[in-house]
Amino acid sequence: MRPMMTGVRTAAVVATQGLRARPLRSALAVLSLFVGVLAITVVQASSTVAERAVVSQAERSSGHAPTYTASFSPGDVRTVAELETLTRGTDAVAVVTAQGALGDTRDVHDGAHLGLELMAMDGDIRTIRPFRVLAGEWLTFADQPTLAPRLVLNESAAELLTDREVHAELRIGEDGPAPTPRVLGVVDDGDGQPIAYTRLDEALRWSPALLERAGVTVTVHDPGSRQRTTMAARIGAMELGGDVTFARTDTVEQQADSLALVRTLFTVLAGVAVVVGTLGILNIGLATVRERVDELALRRAVGAGRGHLAGIVLAEALLVGAVAAAAAILVSLLATGLATDLLYRGMPDGAGLAFPGAAVLLGTGVSLGAALLGAAVPAWQAARIPIARVMRA
Repeated sequence: MRPMMTGVRTAAVVATQGLRARPLRSALAVLSLFVGVLAITVVQASSTVAERAVVSQAERSSGHAPTYTASFSPGDVRTVAELETLTRGTDAVAVVTAQGALGDTRDVHDGAHLGLELMAMDGDIRTIRPFRVLAGEWLTFADQPTLAPRLVLNESAAELLTDREVHAELRIGEDGPAPTPRVLGVVDDGDGQPIAYTRLDEALRWSPALLERAGVTVTVHDPGSRQRTTMAARIGAMELGGDVTFARTDTVEQQADSLALVRTLFTVLAGVAVVVGTLGILNIGLATVRERVDELALRRAVGAGRGHLAGIVLAEALLVGAVAAAAAILVSLLATGLATDLLYRGMPDGAGLAFPGAAVLLGTGVSLGAALLGAAVPAWQAARIPIARVMRA
């Protein structure tokens, strides 16, 4: 064991001296491998970060995978009791969608009111669509309903509201009373249209006929099929005029598949760059062996084995690969961090977009593997240098 460790240490020392003796050639060897390893590392890191961000956005806008939604026409579900019968014993959330407005809709002046979509829920939709709370707080469903309807605006509605001076009143539909709402907070729901979220029981206090004139959707995150089967049987028992079926509405898998295709394309291109770098290591290694043939033959003459000579060449390649990997990982870490800050600035879940450790392992493995592969032929040639070369020299 001790002689082997001594041989490894000697090969490493000689390899380091060889690289330092030829700084320009060593720098070219590192550069030829650096480009390919950088491409591989950046593709791996950026695709992982992008996938996390895109999936997070898709979950906010359409729900966790898999999410299923049943849509009912106005009047299909007329009472809260029917909704409770439909969703009882499941994790489903019923949402009644109606057109509403903040401000006085009778005022024709520009900016006097803000038209928006009002989504009244009988449960917490964030268990299915994980909205990010940007300001204030989200609705609570455990307490008693209040006379003043509580609202949470999405980011689009909040931005439009800051540019207008509107009366503090909420209108659901074109007629009926206009209560004074309480805006609790602002969320990022992934939707570009202005939306206000409220509790269904509070909306029904001011618009009792809401269920009869608004559409109803029932959404459930159901990794299995038990909840959908139960609810499908209940829908069938309602004897509606039209067919109501559960359709999958989340887009998480589609977004992930699109990203996977892009990742594959760029990985192939990065692989080509690694192959070019490997060929660069091969050419530089062959030139180095030809230049050092007398030195290597002399080492053979004084007792160095063939394996020792090959080990010197491989050790040089490993050092080149290690330096290239370290440089590529550092550059990709800085580039990915900068891109993440620019694209996802202000995201409270930004910790989930950290540089992936898998990119470090992949970059290191590819760099060292490519270096060894490129140095295999030069190492084989170094091991075959005959002792008689010294006599001819």
